[in-house]
Amino acid sequence: MAWARALGMAETASSEATISKNWTWLEEKGLVKTERYKRLRQVFLLTEDGSGNPYVRPDGRHRGFFHLPFDYFSDRWHKKLKTPGKAVLLIALSRDVEFILPAEHASEWYQLSPDTIQRGLDELRKKELLTVRTSIRKAPAARFGITQDYHYRLQGPFAR
Repeated sequence: MAWARALGMAETASSEATISKNWTWLEEKGLVKTERYKRLRQVFLLTEDGSGNPYVRPDGRHRGFFHLPFDYFSDRWHKKLKTPGKAVLLIALSRDVEFILPAEHASEWYQLSPDTIQRGLDELRKKELLTVRTSIRKAPAARFGITQDYHYRLQGPFAR
């Protein structure tokens, strides 16, 4: 029932059954291993490749990992943000402290439409979770020979 509460589900037997089925599915895919301890199910992470090998926490030397602060759940951002905002937040957490996210490239990099990325950026800015700084640089191929870059930085509980 604790998982149902954490996920904002109703505290019913149906929710409990759904959670149990999801743990079973994850175990069948080789993403977790579970064991019974008294009446509770203990869950152990396995590697994300489905090989069944034990999960090893990243050491920080490899890019592509991010930390999702506990505030994401305790401040209920998982409920406050819509899907585009959540997606862009996860992308932002995987990037440098200040980052550029050109919608036309980001859609190729992250398989999201430019509109979804823009809606996510707008939502995070509206919720004051993201600030933007603009800069101008020379771009000989551009119509006027210059272009504008947007530099983003996370704020609030997600600031680094």
